[in-house]
Amino acid sequence: MNNETMVIDWGNTIIKANNIHFLNRMRIEDYNESRTSTDDKNFLILDGKIYFMEVEGEKVPKDYLKTNRNFLVPTLYAIAKAYEEENEITVNVLGILPIDQISQKNKLVETLSDKTFEFIYNGVNKKVNIGKVMVIKECVAAFYTLKEKSGQKLLIDIGSLTTNLFVTRDGKAVAEKTIASGQLDWYKMIAERHIADGFGQLVVEEVNMMLENKVFQDECKEIIEETKKAFTKGLVEEIKSLLPNANRFDIVLVGGGAEIFSKNLEDHYRNVSVHSNPIFANINGLAIIKKLKNL
Repeated sequence: MNNETMVIDWGNTIIKANNIHFLNRMRIEDYNESRTSTDDKNFLILDGKIYFMEVEGEKVPKDYLKTNRNFLVPTLYAIAKAYEEENEITVNVLGILPIDQISQKNKLVETLSDKTFEFIYNGVNKKVNIGKVMVIKECVAAFYTLKEKSGQKLLIDIGSLTTNLFVTRDGKAVAEKTIASGQLDWYKMIAERHIADGFGQLVVEEVNMMLENKVFQDECKEIIEETKKAFTKGLVEEIKSLLPNANRFDIVLVGGGAEIFSKNLEDHYRNVSVHSNPIFANINGLAIIKKLKNL
């Protein structure tokens, strides 16, 4: 493979890369040859450790800064998964970080660029050669996917741990901010109310799965709706402190929380729309940038 550029979104919950995506949760153990079997899947072995990937129920990463976590293993796993048929892979990387973390991008660049990594992916030996590593801001990537870029727009990217705000006027950036609050904060509110209202113990890592459970939806409907309303109110207050005139913009929602909170945000803002593909807006934007820049 001749220096193709892979696009990647190091999401706190879902990692997206090229045309694949997977749950960003892993469990780490010391490796020994008897530890794996033909039944094991979604694992990577590197430097004496075995990393079981896409593990439901594993704890949410503690570090707010993505560059303070183990980003190497998920990146290598994403490359191997995206180019599964290749045993030796040579790529450049184009990725994104939250607006307030872009100053940390050099840590990604220094760790990944111009490096060769050899590891085992799902029982197969892989060799990955990474060339250039380029990192841009979340929301900026998503903006490239908008069909209509004129006028005053506010992109609100509601992720797991952060909410990014990107204001443009006739296609040019005017302001960009990050709020240290996201969907996982809503999950925490649900878990706390679930316990307080006598429904029993519930941890944050279980909330996402339980929200897909019909019985939970019916029994906890009041908790879900009231906490969603409370989270939205807090988010709107944060936005107002950063962008007092947000109500005058055409607001476009992207990210995992876009569809979840859209109705509640409509109670506070005049012009709110949900991106046509909100969860994949940033990764699709990276693909457009890759093409435009001939990367």
